Amino acid sequence: SFWVGSHYCNLGFKSGSSPSHGYIVIAPEHIGSNQEYQEAFLRGELSVDVSPIEFYSRPQDITYLLDELEQNAELNQIIDWEKVGIFGHSFGGNTALAVAGAPINQARINEVCQQNQPSLNMSMLLQCRASGLPSGNTNLKDDRVKVVIAANPVTSTALGVENMGKIDIPTMLLAGSKDTTTPFIIEQAHPFLWLQTEHKYLGVMEGGTHGYLLNDGEAEGFAAFLSNPLPEVRRSYLQAMSLAFLEVHLRNNQNYQPYLTAAYAQNISDRALPLHLVRSLTVEQLELAYGDTPPVTSIPETLVATTPQRSGEIIAQIRASKTLKVAMRSDAAPFGFIDDTENLWTGYCDEFADSLGEYLAEKLDIDGGIEVIKIPSILENRFQLVRDNTVHLECGSNTIQPDRENISFSQPIFISGTRFLVTQDNADRINLNSTLANLRTGVLPDSTTADFISSTYPKTKIVYFQGDRGRSEGIEALSEGRIDTMVSDGVLLLGEIDRQNKNRENYQLIPENPLTCDFYGLILPQSEPQWRSLVNDFIDSDRDREIRNKWTEKYSDRALADADFCLNRRQN
Repeated sequence: SFWVGSHYCNLGFKSGSSPSHGYIVIAPEHIGSNQEYQEAFLRGELSVDVSPIEFYSRPQDITYLLDELEQNAELNQIIDWEKVGIFGHSFGGNTALAVAGAPINQARINEVCQQNQPSLNMSMLLQCRASGLPSGNTNLKDDRVKVVIAANPVTSTALGVENMGKIDIPTMLLAGSKDTTTPFIIEQAHPFLWLQTEHKYLGVMEGGTHGYLLNDGEAEGFAAFLSNPLPEVRRSYLQAMSLAFLEVHLRNNQNYQPYLTAAYAQNISDRALPLHLVRSLTVEQLELAYGDTPPVTSIPETLVATTPQRSGEIIAQIRASKTLKVAMRSDAAPFGFIDDTENLWTGYCDEFADSLGEYLAEKLDIDGGIEVIKIPSILENRFQLVRDNTVHLECGSNTIQPDRENISFSQPIFISGTRFLVTQDNADRINLNSTLANLRTGVLPDSTTADFISSTYPKTKIVYFQGDRGRSEGIEALSEGRIDTMVSDGVLLLGEIDRQNKNRENYQLIPENPLTCDFYGLILPQSEPQWRSLVNDFIDSDRDREIRNKWTEKYSDRALADADFCLNRRQN
């Protein structure tokens, strides 16, 4: 059998400290939140102590690790791939539950963290790190994992009531009643109620805190704060509960079933640190334990988009006309472009508009559905189309700019940044630390990229490519040697190369990190907050997430790397 672990705080286990039970144990190191990363933060080299992108990359680390192990002929022969489990502690508990099938809950993170309400829940400082991430592929489940144990996990907002219920494998949550880092009631008891899986367990160490570290001099500084009374007892509980859980639910060894009972937990309990094992819990039982109205609702209201009670002007227009007017670009693959094969308008925005129309018809209860009218937009008129009420929104590769007059933006849908596209045989000529005075640099006018190039490289020879074929013509000019480089957002350059069916191997994007950080959003009128809220609800929905993943998945690795750099890795 195979057991993979993910952690945030060191659990303090020692090699050979317990007898073997026939499990192969693999402990990955998450480079975006490991000790080296923390030390770099303390040296002032990083702007935050945990990279926000870790909410995505940690679960992907697990999947990558499993992929690599499957490719290892020696290990592959001794691993039973039908008996793979995962254990995680603290942030690692969040990782383990994400791999087990609970997607990162971007909608709840955005809602809760934007309220800026004071909280004694220290883990919210970590969970709100993810509030700046654009919506993406949050389904990080790996079907090879058959069981999950999460000790002191962070769950309440990062996963939430909506997504904890999506876990369908045996699950064990472990907690300490005096955990001040991930408070027991909010982060483990309530999420235990939200679990819908048939086999679920909640182990509670009465008086236990967050960590499992020894108090004999091993723990220092913050680690000492996380240490707790009777660490050896706590770890013996962890070993006993996890072994019984694995034997029953991973190996189907029913001889261990008696050890997964409240009676056995009571039998091995130390009076100074009692252990309780719960297999079922109701809201009424939990509220009774409070003896009064609980300070936090056990089952929070699910984030479901509702029809605004007072319709704004745009919503009233859509109700009356039964039409939705959407502007979109035809030169911004993969968001909006013309498919030359069939000469059809296509891309994310095309499907977004149709699906949003269906969504609005349901939410606004419009009989007969909504007709979606699609209007072409270009760089020069995209904002004016919205200001003039010609369209209800514009969908494209629009950098969110808070200072645009009478314009608002949706929440982010993607992230990219400025890069130089060059041919492979011309890459050595591009030195971004120079003035680029001898280079012919192609850009699109009236774009944030044009502003950046003009201010950063005023001596370069700018060649403007106009109109809805500007980017396409610029890449053709680059291929033919008429310019030395084409500058635009990386995703749009790659999207156009793909649209033209050109070989990516013939080109190179530089530099590795983007020169600008461009979060894309839909263009909306500033005076319509209710309309913006309704559009954001749709962006948060599984329906839109599936469409966005379909069109941007091949660019997502670079987008996640850009988000990591833009949100975290630049020095103060």
